[in-house]
Order: sequence, then structure tokens, then C-alpha cells
Amino acid sequence: MKIDYLFLTAAGKGTRMMDVGKIIPKPVFPFFESTIIDAHYKFMINKISTLQTVPAYFNSHHQRENLKKLILTKELTEIFEEDLLSVGGAIFNFKRQVSEKGLLLLSNADQFIQSNYWNDITKSEIDFDILLVAIKVKQGSGYNEILVDGNKFKGVNKEPKSDTYLTYCGTSIINLEKIGDLSGPQDFFYKVADFKNLKVRIIELKDYEYYDFGKLDIYIQNSFKVLNEVQLQDSFGKEMLDLGLIDIKKVNKQTKSYNSHSEKIINYGSRYKSVGINNLRIEKDDILFN
Repeated sequence: MKIDYLFLTAAGKGTRMMDVGKIIPKPVFPFFESTIIDAHYKFMINKISTLQTVPAYFNSHHQRENLKKLILTKELTEIFEEDLLSVGGAIFNFKRQVSEKGLLLLSNADQFIQSNYWNDITKSEIDFDILLVAIKVKQGSGYNEILVDGNKFKGVNKEPKSDTYLTYCGTSIINLEKIGDLSGPQDFFYKVADFKNLKVRIIELKDYEYYDFGKLDIYIQNSFKVLNEVQLQDSFGKEMLDLGLIDIKKVNKQTKSYNSHSEKIINYGSRYKSVGINNLRIEKDDILFN
């Protein structure tokens, strides 16, 4: 399977990141020595680099100028949305602006999946127009349930009742030639993943770790989780270290901190001075800035 394009969805209003999200766009929130979107780009390219190099894009909307100041990866090309298009509309906009053909690898910039699923996908003989990557989650996780019949996508349930259920993890592969050409905001699940007219298939990850940085409380929680994994030389944290996204010299094992001698602090200092923040740090269960 040849991936032609990588598209990281990053447009939004930043409301789930509270006050700091009014200044720093969520995609460029700090991720140790990088930002969320820059780390995600390296992470995804590392997954597919054994296959080929692909051009990479991201969409933007909220705090565009600050986003452009803070993004680190020159290989990422911006697609600006003057009006927020939602994920579905962003994909149709990508098709109009970039290419009408090819396989598009879509991934939410703030959600990381640690898994060997690339082996499963590339070796899979599934015939699809759109392939959705799904994971099993527990009741109360806050994610929508995707309805399936075998490996066929059959819609979305926004109020799941089961103890465990499948949810879309934010990553999919889309055959651009197969989808339509719609303008404005569009629903991803019913306008892009149009299961009534397209072959929309599901591949479920059986062995994975999921890291969501899309909401302030879980951004903080997962930042410390990754830091802990670095100290243990375990899984996702080790991969982030190997990719140069974390500086092992700044990891304080005794205080469980990063770039700090105080207990449970991830200190980013004056990194965001260019957007008016003189000091930024994550402290236990809060993010503090001035």
C-alpha cells in the first residue's frame, strides 16, 4: 500500500485547553523538546518512512499567526481555513486544494496511537475506499461508538451503553478519488465515511497504547505518563526519546520532573515568550503561565 499524503488535522478553537489555549494554539502546545503537532509529524513519518517519504499537510484556523510562529517542522504545509470546516469539510478542502487522487493518511494531530498496526494495515488485504482505525475503550471514556457489521462501518452511536465498545481513534486512510466534492463544514462520518455509498471498512487494533492530548486535563495527565515511561525506558516514552523529542538530561527521576528539581513539574520556561508568555510549566494537575 502506497500512502501519497499525510494530513494532520489541527484546526479548532482551542476551547478545551482553557485560558492558555486562548494564546497558544493547541497543536503547538509543548511536548517536551517539541510541540504536539511537530512530535506527531515525526511519530507518523517514523511509522511510514520504511514505505516511502510523503508530503505532509496540516489545517489551521484558531490563532493562525501564533501557530505559524511556534510550529517547528518546515516540511509541514499549511492549509488555512478562514471558516472552520470540521474534519469532514477539511478533507474535501484538501481534495480541492492539493489533489483529487491518491491515498490520504489522516490523523488527528493531538492523538497518538502506539501500536504495530502499520504492519497489520500494509499487509491487510481489505478492499476499501476508506479504512478507519478503531480501538476498544471502556464505558465512560467519553468517545463515540462506531457501529460495525463484521469489518463494515455502519454509523455512529453518541450514547454507548456497552461496558466496552469500538471507537474511531482519529486515524484513517482515504482514497481521495472515491469521495465527493462538498464545500463548507461537513460531518466526517456521514459525508466522508459515507458507508451507504462507499466501501468503508474497519481495522481494529488489538494491542495498542492510546495518548490523547486534546483536552487540558488529559494533556497534563498524559504528559506525566510519557515522562514516567521515559524513566522506565518503556514503550511510547522510549520511542519519543529515540526520536529526539525528549532530552534525557532534563529528566529528574527522583522528583519525577522535567527540567526542574521540584517535585512533579514539567518546566518549559520562556519557550513561548514570542507570544507573550514569559514562563510556562505543568505543575502536578495544572498548567501555570504568566
